[in-house]
Amino acid sequence: MVFCTRCGKQIKEGEICSCSQNTQSDTIKTQGSDFLENMANQKASQTYLCPKCGNQVAAGYICGCSNNSLSKFDKDKAKEFIKSTKDSISKIDKDKAMGFIESTKNRMGIGSPERNATDAYERGMLIVPDCIEPNENEIPIKQYNIAILRNLLRFERAEGRLQITNKRVVFRAAGTSVGGRTTLQQEFAIDELAGIEAKRSYRFSFFHVLFGLLVVLFAASIGISIVLSGSDMGRYSSTPIEVLMMSLFAFFSGYSVNIGALSVILGLLFGFGGLAPFFMVKGRFLLKLLPLGVSFGSFSAIALTGNGLINLFLLLSLLITIFGLLLYCIRPDFAILVKNKGAMEQSPPIYIRRSRGFWAWRQDGGTGFSEVMPTDESERAIREIGAMINDIQKLGDFGLEKWVSK
Repeated sequence: MVFCTRCGKQIKEGEICSCSQNTQSDTIKTQGSDFLENMANQKASQTYLCPKCGNQVAAGYICGCSNNSLSKFDKDKAKEFIKSTKDSISKIDKDKAMGFIESTKNRMGIGSPERNATDAYERGMLIVPDCIEPNENEIPIKQYNIAILRNLLRFERAEGRLQITNKRVVFRAAGTSVGGRTTLQQEFAIDELAGIEAKRSYRFSFFHVLFGLLVVLFAASIGISIVLSGSDMGRYSSTPIEVLMMSLFAFFSGYSVNIGALSVILGLLFGFGGLAPFFMVKGRFLLKLLPLGVSFGSFSAIALTGNGLINLFLLLSLLITIFGLLLYCIRPDFAILVKNKGAMEQSPPIYIRRSRGFWAWRQDGGTGFSEVMPTDESERAIREIGAMINDIQKLGDFGLEKWVSK
């Protein structure tokens, strides 16, 4: 019998006791951990100070401040490269597009080549001295983007600016038309001016009524076609006008047609969906007429079922569409008269207002445009022009200094 000399446990001859194995393992582990700790301590003792931030860094490592700086440098460089690339691409595309449009106009004979190459609306340009030659010792004081001028039937649009200098008051409207560039200019010596009259209001346009009705009927035909495409009525060649008349007849007489459950579901979806933009989108009344027309057409199609609740929805859609059409037809109107000191028989020097008549085909002393609409600067111009003219006339250079510094 053989016994372990360490723990007294009986073991076979030639066998090593387990207590001796555990002791050896613990010794190895202890020696290993001591070795690693000594290595770490030795490595930690070999440090250096970062020359950039002063932090202590172990030998063989790079300070974190250098990594961050390098990363920031790379990010900034990448952002700058991406921005410059985008700017270059957009500039190339814009230049190519403008060149193509200009060459196309020149080939078609629209306008004149020397004017096609410049900005039609003269945006960002002073009337004096960028657009017209200044008088001797003439100093520009203030300029206002005062009005938008349009002729829908003649496809004309111009942006009007009013400039006051120490010598004169100049109104200039530059824009485009089907035939090319348009320019309207009026001016008068500032010493001959007596005051201003201005009006900013709204008017009702019958031309917009006709155009709005066409938009609504077109959109309603789309709604009717979508809703009735899967019904039995889709097999027949019923025009949108016929469907609308049949819907009104069904509304008042109780007449009904079976158009299918799918068409009813589509009509309700497009009907209520077309009403939503009217309440959610600010302004844009012409664009609102398109979904309103689709809504009215959709409800008109499913109103053929003769259901009383759907008839109520149709009536609601009709009222909202009429209200949207009225809002579209109420147009902003702007007029300003700069009066002179002479007798009343003299024509007013500057009169910015829409021309009345059959959609401005007839000139009546206005600008020749059927619409003259105010801008964001119109109200400020109305408040300042009269005082500015009066100060320049009475105070001379002191008045000039007062308004140039504002």
